[in-house]
Amino acid sequence: MGQTLDKPNLEKDTHFQENKYLSFAVSGMQGYRLTMEDAHNAIGEVDLTKFDENVQKDTTLSFFGIYDGHSGSEAAHYLSKHLLNKVIKYEEEAKPSSSQELLSNDDLIKKSYLETDADLEKLCLQEGIFPGTTCCTVFIKRIGDEIEVICPNVGDSRSVLCNMGVTDPLSYDHKPMNENEKKRILSSGGFVEFGRVNGTLAVSRAFGDISYKDNKKISAEEQAVCAVPDIKRVKLNLKEVQESSEYTFIIVACDGIWDVMRNEDAVEYVKKQLDALKNDDGSQKEESNDQMEEDGETKKKCENKLGALCEDMLDHCVLKLESKDNVSLSVILFQSKNSPKIDLK
Repeated sequence: MGQTLDKPNLEKDTHFQENKYLSFAVSGMQGYRLTMEDAHNAIGEVDLTKFDENVQKDTTLSFFGIYDGHSGSEAAHYLSKHLLNKVIKYEEEAKPSSSQELLSNDDLIKKSYLETDADLEKLCLQEGIFPGTTCCTVFIKRIGDEIEVICPNVGDSRSVLCNMGVTDPLSYDHKPMNENEKKRILSSGGFVEFGRVNGTLAVSRAFGDISYKDNKKISAEEQAVCAVPDIKRVKLNLKEVQESSEYTFIIVACDGIWDVMRNEDAVEYVKKQLDALKNDDGSQKEESNDQMEEDGETKKKCENKLGALCEDMLDHCVLKLESKDNVSLSVILFQSKNSPKIDLK
């Protein structure tokens, strides 16, 4: 992982918002790394005015992304600025005739991700830089009471759904030792050593990283490192979610979180914190916060409850579980009768 700080940088970049059926927050922290290379998106309502009247009228679309950069922050920030626009451009050109067709074509989503990577490659060559980034994204499409969660993933950032209390992975890590990933790497002329592509890169799919994509005889999809997303879809019924006594939420996070927490650990952590927020007994304050106070490093917590939950989880991973990486995560909570009231300030 390289050099680390003697003490973590605990300052956080936290944002929170809500729409008619979601409350969400996202927070990022440099932690022990020398610099902060992560970026994110958290958009409650994507602008659909470019589409026809039926799409605009019937559909609400939200978008979330965690981008875990390496060898610089440029690739992560590029995706946070351009990826969604590219997806919308492809969807607009497809001219969906009804709201049901929006984001229904996996091939179209994959093409937009690959074109974004191609545009990033041009920028990297022009500026002589070689950054890369993973990319875990979540689209939440609502049409009436029908919800579709769409998760395109590239790399080892990860998303997990707590579906009315049940843990359901939305993505799987792309690692060089995975059988299919290793087969592609070897076929491209690369090799896997020490669990890394060509002995150096710990992920087998990423945006940027152009030095691993220089085989001119094969396509972008066949390179040792590619930006082709795996896409998982899950459908929910909004009324069932809202009437359930169990929580429904999504966690999207970089590998700095998943290095020290399993999917089930993260889900149980958020459940416990939501219970504490609902009971409003102040018990959600973690031991890590006490340690921060002892070290004279206390930072003012976000006034929004869900934002404070995200910040507590970052501190928990860095100070208690000893993650040495940048840490970023988003918690997206579907509002239900069992949810704590999240006051936006």
